[in-house]
Amino acid sequence: MFNLARGKGTLGALLSCGLALFLYAHTLEYDFSYDDRGILLENENLRQLDWSRLMWESYWQGQGDGLYRPLTMLSYGVSFLLSGKPLVFHGFNIALHAINTLLLYLFICRYRGVERGLWSALLFAANPLLSESVASIVGRAELLSFTLGIAGWITWNFAREKKDRGWWLLAASASLLLSQLAKENGIVFAIAVAGSVWQQEKRLSYSLLLPLSASLSGLLLKYWAIGSLKPSVIGFIDNPLAYADASVRIANGLGIYARYVAKLIFPWPLSVDYSFDQIPIIQPWYATDHLMVSALLLSSGFFFLRWSIISQFRLQWFVAVAASLFLVSSIPVASSTIFAERLLYLPVAGFSLLLSLFLSTVKVQFERVILLSVVLIFSVLTLDRIPVWENDTELFSNAVLSSPRSARSYYGLGVSLHREGEWEDALAAYNHALSIYPQYADAQYNKAALLLGRGKYTDAYNAYGQVVAINPGYVKAKRALALIQIERGEVEQGLDRLRFLISEREEADEAFKILVGVLVNLGRTNEAERVLLEGLKAEPNNTILLALLQQIQIRELKD
Repeated sequence: MFNLARGKGTLGALLSCGLALFLYAHTLEYDFSYDDRGILLENENLRQLDWSRLMWESYWQGQGDGLYRPLTMLSYGVSFLLSGKPLVFHGFNIALHAINTLLLYLFICRYRGVERGLWSALLFAANPLLSESVASIVGRAELLSFTLGIAGWITWNFAREKKDRGWWLLAASASLLLSQLAKENGIVFAIAVAGSVWQQEKRLSYSLLLPLSASLSGLLLKYWAIGSLKPSVIGFIDNPLAYADASVRIANGLGIYARYVAKLIFPWPLSVDYSFDQIPIIQPWYATDHLMVSALLLSSGFFFLRWSIISQFRLQWFVAVAASLFLVSSIPVASSTIFAERLLYLPVAGFSLLLSLFLSTVKVQFERVILLSVVLIFSVLTLDRIPVWENDTELFSNAVLSSPRSARSYYGLGVSLHREGEWEDALAAYNHALSIYPQYADAQYNKAALLLGRGKYTDAYNAYGQVVAINPGYVKAKRALALIQIERGEVEQGLDRLRFLISEREEADEAFKILVGVLVNLGRTNEAERVLLEGLKAEPNNTILLALLQQIQIRELKD
């Protein structure tokens, strides 16, 4: 498929892959951080290596996230099977990034020659925007989706040049489908291929139906597996645009689109979080700022479309970049996050290519010097950025500096400091998060837990009460209120609160455990037994209640 017999081609492949490996090699020493804990360490399916549930459950284990990434989850399972240590996970990510750099290089070499391929691959490998996707373990979804998507794209273009291309086209379509099963935005690769076929044939053909079928199959499989095509609930703090009118969402979405483009052009400073209130929502939809951004996007987009449409290869990548940014900008529907640098992995690849091609097209003087300078600057910025991913404290200490209006950044810093026993600093971080977003139930809950751990029962009780006031369905806070009442001597009030949780079926198993445990410790074993028997009337096959009842009966026999 590719002829790299010439020394220049082989050297280019080694240089680009070598740069990708060199820049991220140090992450092998890093710990789990950020969403790694929720996706990996707290995932029962991964700890038990339940391959069936990894394949058929949603990304966040049925929490209404609307995300279906079975191939990514299976790859995590393989990493756990090999070791489970952070080194294995990080090594997997680094290898994928190097492979992606090589595939991009080969793809561009095929159609634009070795020099364009080399510069594009070097710009891609060194771009600091990719640091989150590579250095954060859960960035693997982006990496794996890109690997499968660009492999399918390469195979598709190769098949178009073959006479007996049927099986090649099917293989390409399968790869495009698998890209979506690694992450949803893999659909962009199928869109780019379909757009290329339409430009060539201008009719509904077998070649056009295959990538469209791959796109549709990915959506249908997702719906069949998790019963949803989009998140059922998006937290206000994650993306306030999910709670705005469609006109306001679209207008601000264009602003988000412009932010992504600006970040591609000038990838600094960087932040792990842009949630509420780092990017303010501007109203109304016809505000002057929105009109100016729309005019700028339309004019610049029209210019680059005219420039791209001259070449099918350029147009493919232009469509891929534009479509990728469109899907994550909350314009068609609200995204699960308002803005995230990890979503720029594919756009960075396209931008690197288009920048290299643009400079060669307009015949800029000292083109190689400019490109080399950009690669070196990107490399320095990447090396400067990567260490913040060493652990959560480093990450969020940086985040509160780069995103000082983000409540989640301060919350994340509080969680990290809390975990390390830095009580006062953690409390200050929680309070700062709450000053930005007073309705932040998780921050209020963690603040209450910290106060409880420090023996400040009254303050903790009041804080847990505020959690319930913010979110009446916050069951953990209700259980905590019951336990504090019992600890303070208000035993019957606490027990009544637990009984109410059981009657309302709000995580009743945990309430049963606590209630029965308290009753047994108080010497009220017969009452504990009656509670369990009543519970078993409603749920005769509840294994947790049966086990608790058995423990009590064994204890009675010993006594």
